[in-house]
Amino acid sequence: LMILIPIIILVLEALPNATVLKFLAYDEEMPYYYRYFSYFSLVPFGYALFGPLLTAINTCILLVLSVLFPFKNKYKKILIILSIIGLITSLSPLLFGVDYFTLIGLFISILYFIYIVLLINSYREREA
Repeated sequence: LMILIPIIILVLEALPNATVLKFLAYDEEMPYYYRYFSYFSLVPFGYALFGPLLTAINTCILLVLSVLFPFKNKYKKILIILSIIGLITSLSPLLFGVDYFTLIGLFISILYFIYIVLLINSYREREA
């Protein structure tokens, strides 16, 4: 489960409609139009929406560390810190408004939260 959740997060981040950019249209009927991108796309990063790409990079690092060191207790602290950073960066598009946050982004944030809870519980069980 500790490896499955980052894999699911990575798959969700790779979807082509995982993050959104809102552009001003020059039409009176439709004042804005939206373009959807993957978390790995550099286009949102170029438009100063840094959170999705940072979250995707963080998820890759988290997956590698959770595969390499699944049962070592000293690496659980690193995994917890990386997961908290991933949760913060996955919620960062909300700083621009709700229009910049997708349903897939919500699922990614929820999965990060669940992963943090599971890591903390497994860390406490190993300490006891």
